[in-house]
Amino acid sequence: IAITAMDSAALEKRNIVNLNDVADSTPSMYLSNSGSGRADRSNQQIIIRGMTPSTSPTANGNVSVFINGAPVTGGFVEGIGDLARVEVLKGPQSAYFGRATFAGAVNLVTKDPGNELGGSVEAQFGSNNSLNLTASLEGALIPDKLMFRVSGRHFYTDGDFDNPGGASETLGQQKSTSLNVTLVAKPTENLTLRVFGLGWQDDDGPGPLGKFASPEYNCDAGLGKGPNYICGKLGKLSLKPASNVVMDSLFRDQVINNPNVPLLFDDFLQTRAGMKRQAYHVHGGLTWDMPNAPISISALGSWNQNHYATLNDLDLEDTVNVPNPNFTGSNAGLVRPFSNHESYVEYMFDDWSAELRAASTGNAPFSWTIGANYTEALSTPNANALYPAGYRVSTGAVINQAKTLSGFFGFGYKTGIFNFSFDGRYQIDEIASLGRVYTKSTHTILEAKYKNFLPRVSVTLEPSRDLTVYSSWSKGMNPGAFNASLSTASQAVQDAAYEQTGAQIGVKPEKL
Repeated sequence: IAITAMDSAALEKRNIVNLNDVADSTPSMYLSNSGSGRADRSNQQIIIRGMTPSTSPTANGNVSVFINGAPVTGGFVEGIGDLARVEVLKGPQSAYFGRATFAGAVNLVTKDPGNELGGSVEAQFGSNNSLNLTASLEGALIPDKLMFRVSGRHFYTDGDFDNPGGASETLGQQKSTSLNVTLVAKPTENLTLRVFGLGWQDDDGPGPLGKFASPEYNCDAGLGKGPNYICGKLGKLSLKPASNVVMDSLFRDQVINNPNVPLLFDDFLQTRAGMKRQAYHVHGGLTWDMPNAPISISALGSWNQNHYATLNDLDLEDTVNVPNPNFTGSNAGLVRPFSNHESYVEYMFDDWSAELRAASTGNAPFSWTIGANYTEALSTPNANALYPAGYRVSTGAVINQAKTLSGFFGFGYKTGIFNFSFDGRYQIDEIASLGRVYTKSTHTILEAKYKNFLPRVSVTLEPSRDLTVYSSWSKGMNPGAFNASLSTASQAVQDAAYEQTGAQIGVKPEKL
């Protein structure tokens, strides 16, 4: 398969500190930080070989991120250091990595601690008050038996643009703080246990976004209502990008404290424009090399929690001096006297997984792997908005649940310059939409089950040490989903949507 791998020396030489840097150094890989009305770390999508996710980040992406083979919820990691290498695997990786690896996978492999006590401190400074500070410490609690490694990172940068509508924050400001711990135990020569934990916090300002003014529209996009689009070459923005979000008592009463759609999280609140995140990842595994047989048995379990909230200015300009035509004085507790469009959106990614596998070891011509995996995940956005006309809710009533049970195998044969491999995964996906109620318990609204076999065959020739020629054929699958906005509509609306556009409540799996 096609792999781009960078070891620790290459990462340091290229000053790679996050996934954006990995994408910049990897052919056929792109990391997008922008979407409809968004340009920040709450809307990241990994794109490999041009395969762009057709759904929002709250659904299944086309590329998943792993740490030491353990999946990371939401698909993104900020601040992990002490990497031994980064592997970017292109093409469907269903056989060995499993769910949501439609276009590829990114595997971050951390360094194992050594026996000697040692550490490092590094600081980088740059323009826009940029600071990247990292530190690590490693050593042995019990020599050759129990080793540890602790590392942390603090990153900060101002944005590239001043904010005419804000107090002190700039557009594009970012701050991250992270801590990760590795413990490796070797009670016997043939048994290794490894535990890794990572926690990080992000606290960003508003994204660097602007928009064109309506007088600059020069064509009709098909609505028959006159100019509503820009055709041809784009000019310069006439409006200055700005964010004038206000977290005042009116916003709190109408959005934050609104009982109709309760908040997902009570432990943190975004009180200024931008994004605030709390995320945790823990995985543990063991590897046992059987002393009397060329077989290795391994187990891996992981748990993830990624919660974040964004407070956004949807009109992307300073409107504090633009009167609100909906304001009458008698509705002062419901709308503002000035015109503004604001949103408060929460995102939740929670999951856990467990895997058991056995594999052959040694240099025999034949090699094999067999294993099983189970994953359970919950995800949902909770979007509320305050418009000039008053409060509005767009999503938040549904939580997406996915349960995946799979078995996988791999078989290989190598002799001389010839190498053949055949692997595959049989996967059962059970997906459901769970309705949120005021007590935050759930009930099932929609559910579906999909069964798929995902094979891969490859043939490799290595006529010399410096030349490899390979051919591969593989099948990938994106699990099915639900059209949540359509599922809550009336039957008449569902029938009309199907008749006019073919839209259905159940979205079948994509296959590649």
